[in-house]
Amino acid sequence: MNNLTILILTSLLLSFIQSEAVEEFRKWTNNDGNSIEAKFIKFKDDKIEIRRRDGFTFTLEPKTLSETDQHYLKKLLKRKDTSGRVWHRGNYEHALVRQKWFDAERDDRGANFYEFKRDRIDINEDKIADGFRVRIFSRLNKTKFKDKAWEIDDEGIVTLKSANSHTMYEGKYKYDFEKRSFVKLEGYGPFFFISAD
Repeated sequence: MNNLTILILTSLLLSFIQSEAVEEFRKWTNNDGNSIEAKFIKFKDDKIEIRRRDGFTFTLEPKTLSETDQHYLKKLLKRKDTSGRVWHRGNYEHALVRQKWFDAERDDRGANFYEFKRDRIDINEDKIADGFRVRIFSRLNKTKFKDKAWEIDDEGIVTLKSANSHTMYEGKYKYDFEKRSFVKLEGYGPFFFISAD
């Protein structure tokens, strides 16, 4: 196997591991003070599913759990997809790089295509990587614009970076499960990225 093949296989394996990440085992306590060690599996309608180390699965109502556990579930709920699974960094990253995105509605001819790549880029030419490459093309005439950079944190917040000769601009984006798009939270850049597929 050549080095390129090994690099590609390693990248795919790391991507798979990240996208398959699950919650860690933790102590769950009910309102009566009884505890078990289990990991969160998914939201199931108005209940949750957790699994002990021995594989035994429980379906519980969140209101039967301690205040600490309910607070933990509220945080997870913000990252829940339509199947009830909680997304992690790898899921967001996979969604971002596996397809092209528009920076306007699909029927807007003036929209630009964004391709989020996994190769590093130095956009302000200071010899330090600013993140991963974002390639941008005009939908109308296929003109290529200056590349931008992107990064993602553990909560799935994407930072889009652009630079001119002396200033770095950033915008923060969060995935909206209902709209199936990355929506701007703050800063510089388009209001959203919607799938071009």
